[in-house]
Amino acid sequence: MKNIPRHILVLAAATTLISLAYAFYWHDRPRVDAAAYDKIGWNLAQGFGYIEEASNVLTPELDWALIRVGPGYQFFLAAVYWIFGHKIWTVWVLQALLRGASVILMWFIVRRLFPDMPRAATIASVLFAFTPDLIVVSGLLLTETLFIFVFLAALLVTFTFFDRRQGMLLILAAVLWPFAILIRPTALLAFGFVLLLLGWRRDWRALAVLALATICIIGPWSYTVSERYGRFILTTSVGSYDLWVGNHKGAAGGFEKTPEIQHVRNTVTMNELDRISRGEYKKFLFESPGEFIVLQIKKAALYFSLIRPTGFWIHLADDPIHRLLTLVASGILTALLFIGGIAGLLMLIPRIFREVKILFLGAVVVLQPMSVIPIIVESRYRFVLYPLLAITAAFLIAHKKDVKSRRVVVIALALLGIATMLDILFHGGAIVRRLQDALAL
Repeated sequence: MKNIPRHILVLAAATTLISLAYAFYWHDRPRVDAAAYDKIGWNLAQGFGYIEEASNVLTPELDWALIRVGPGYQFFLAAVYWIFGHKIWTVWVLQALLRGASVILMWFIVRRLFPDMPRAATIASVLFAFTPDLIVVSGLLLTETLFIFVFLAALLVTFTFFDRRQGMLLILAAVLWPFAILIRPTALLAFGFVLLLLGWRRDWRALAVLALATICIIGPWSYTVSERYGRFILTTSVGSYDLWVGNHKGAAGGFEKTPEIQHVRNTVTMNELDRISRGEYKKFLFESPGEFIVLQIKKAALYFSLIRPTGFWIHLADDPIHRLLTLVASGILTALLFIGGIAGLLMLIPRIFREVKILFLGAVVVLQPMSVIPIIVESRYRFVLYPLLAITAAFLIAHKKDVKSRRVVVIALALLGIATMLDILFHGGAIVRRLQDALAL
């Protein structure tokens, strides 16, 4: 801690207190996904197993817990509940602490990436600390806060390993990456790129350690649930279902269940749902390839649109003033992160093939939307990209202002402007309805 500047420690403490204050002010009860995570965590803590409904304790193969993203966050909740009891506020406290710790991780990551730009580390930490969406989500029982902490820790250890090649760093990476994958499987793409880099550099020992550790950590869980359901499952069974929900005739790109999908979801077993979902996805892909391609463009436009702030949370539904304030704050910071982050990434292109750390950073930034867009795009699913954009935006802001820096900002604005216009073209009606909701004070 002695190497961390005092202002970063103060910022981390402030971030923790702000997140804690938000959570306790709203005191939101778990709903929808959060309610499912809460049930699974509590059932695990009580020794009932990985089930969502306690009535399925003797027939876990009939339960739907595996249709949720996980199981890392659910086991985190189980550990908290086992120690403290079924008290939601203990999760808020721990998630606020994770937010503060993540601020420090951000500072270390940027110092490692750009050692000659100390100001960039502070800027990135500030951007991350005061991103409204990340403050809000830390007060909810959702996976993002824990995942971002573990993901940033894995990135920091990996960046440092590329410099120092120390065995202890390799061991830490071999633990952190599998846990990140268990929390959210989107980490698989970034982890896969780590393995590719190690293979490219012919570091077969490190590659073998990471691969074997991942198999040893994820393997027992995968074996257990695969045995339960009679088919291979890596972490959960949510992938096929989400592919169907996000890719069907008439889909707009978000989480939109048709009456047919909802009926199937309510009337079949999980194995049957997985089989039907894969079949329907393939049917749409091969029978309507043109519509499929247009849908991916719609989802990409939605993901990169500058008019998709986050604020329509259930706990804000009855408080339109706070909802509007949240939407405005979210919109401003999101636009700043996307414009500055993409411009900063463009600034870094000349260094990508000279420095393995910058190559890895660029790949992780690109792979994050690639892990989401083919499936389902919701504003919340962009949250994991925000700390990465904060890093590249901080590089741009700390960089000396010249013709090149202004040019990349213009290019970023043009690209995001195109995405925003396409979003309006494809989803204009939904945007107008959301705007009306936001202004309904």
